[in-house]
Amino acid sequence: MNDVQIAIRAQHSLSKQHSHSKQHSLSKQSSYARSAALDGGRQLKARVLASCLLLLVAGGAGAQQWEQWKARSVPEDLAAPPADAERSASGLAWKVLTPGTGDKPADANDRVAVHFTGWTAAGVEFQTTVGQEKPAVFKLQEVFPGWREAMQLMVIGEERRLWIPERLGPPNPKSGRRGDAVFDVRMVAIQRIPNPPTELGKPPEDAERTLSGAFTRRIETGWGDEYPADDAAVLVHYTGWTTDGKTFDSSIRRNRPTAFPLGKVMPPFAEALRMMVIGETRQVWIPGNLAAGNWPGSPQGMLIFELKLMDILPEGSLGKALPPEAQKIKPGSASEG
Repeated sequence: MNDVQIAIRAQHSLSKQHSHSKQHSLSKQSSYARSAALDGGRQLKARVLASCLLLLVAGGAGAQQWEQWKARSVPEDLAAPPADAERSASGLAWKVLTPGTGDKPADANDRVAVHFTGWTAAGVEFQTTVGQEKPAVFKLQEVFPGWREAMQLMVIGEERRLWIPERLGPPNPKSGRRGDAVFDVRMVAIQRIPNPPTELGKPPEDAERTLSGAFTRRIETGWGDEYPADDAAVLVHYTGWTTDGKTFDSSIRRNRPTAFPLGKVMPPFAEALRMMVIGETRQVWIPGNLAAGNWPGSPQGMLIFELKLMDILPEGSLGKALPPEAQKIKPGSASEG
């Protein structure tokens, strides 16, 4: 199996999971799990390829639209938004240049792929993806306010012109000031990341306390009656947040679930997974005293996770598949797939 086939299988398995019968879903999912576990040495390349496939499939605009985009001239309305531009309370203004084909905008927790060109109000171009062919990818949690607001109004395939006042715009890396900015933006793809629970500061009343002192609740049922054993290896999709709602780690952002032995992760994380059957999704609240020092990057305070159990791996398969230096990885580490 080559790397492109691995990447395609990953995308196909995840997108088709809920549309088949339970038995067939298990078969597809199990097949993908074996592939993920047995390709430890090639996971990084497959992950990059999967990301590229996501952008290619979701972009959907085609070569003709890209050529039209590259041929654009400098707009004549850079100095100020025209009278027919729409405005928000923040001061952001925009015009829709081309309607999109999607039906749901990005939200603040997502990652987007866009083509864009940015000008100052005086008509000086300061940044563009024209000539790069591949779009730029941004985490909306990490971009400047005007961009973050605008991206949450756009659907895939849509093109907008944005007038962003200086207080909402990008800083100038040299002087720190740039003035008002204008962007032409085309939304190529949206990678949707789960949103954090509304209960971030403390576990909700319906959460179940585990033996270690963490709390968990089921938000999506799975199938079957097999639970991971204490020493099992599992395939999991997960996203983790701090109590301020910031995403500090997510396998979904990497377009590939993570395989690891339950004995190699912090106890509350493993406890929750041992309560799950394949296909089940749970949220977990792990107090700071239990989470401290147990996650790469050392996020502070209570950690909140959303876990989806994709598969329970055959005994011994994970240790045989991964090279020795990768057999003790934790979720979130650079070596992980």
